Amino acid sequence: MKFLFFKSQSKSNDEGSRWGALAYPNFRKFWLATVMRVFALQFRIIGLPWLVGVDLDKSPGWVGIVALCTALPTIILSLPAGSLADRFDNRKMILWSNTASGFLYLILTCLVVFNVVELWMVIVWALVSGTLAGFVSPAQQAILPQLIDMKAITSAVALNGLIWNVMRILGPAIAGVIIALIGVGPSFFVTTIGYAIASYLLITLHLESKEKVPGKTKGAMLEGIKYVFSHGIFISV
Repeated sequence: MKFLFFKSQSKSNDEGSRWGALAYPNFRKFWLATVMRVFALQFRIIGLPWLVGVDLDKSPGWVGIVALCTALPTIILSLPAGSLADRFDNRKMILWSNTASGFLYLILTCLVVFNVVELWMVIVWALVSGTLAGFVSPAQQAILPQLIDMKAITSAVALNGLIWNVMRILGPAIAGVIIALIGVGPSFFVTTIGYAIASYLLITLHLESKEKVPGKTKGAMLEGIKYVFSHGIFISV
């Protein structure tokens, strides 16, 4: 009996090492949710310039401004969002951000399909979308230790990186074909569906409640900045 127990345990460990982080059910769901979310983002990357430059017939300068409005909140919010990710439930942060992003794309779909979209609406939309992306980005990384054992963290990081690397190649190509076939407005609805699937998968995660980190957000941000500048390795990177 003891031999069979150790043999079974050894087989389980072999399976876990073979599949890495994918051996954990919670991580599999989260990974699939991330696939759907990152694929959905490709429609923004291709669709917004198409909408501004082609459908609205604006200059390349406006295309760049809209792209800046999307990226700027993500850069500005990286520090406070990281502090919030340490203090609050990461799953809820990601879930609410995904749900809000899905509704945001649904609104843009309706504006484009009913031909009432204007440039200022796109700019406001880009700012809100960038804010949601910046708000959730640190939580996407902070949730990993809750999904897996630390021995699989390297595998989890590599698998998450794989999503972005593959989607950077395949995502824009697929998004471009779909936009060309059905139009930029309906293609944004595909993004809404992607976020809806991602939100559903996040709801099905079973995680232990996260212990709240005491302290104020501003103090945590300053402490993090001091830590970075006091260690040369971070500055060199």
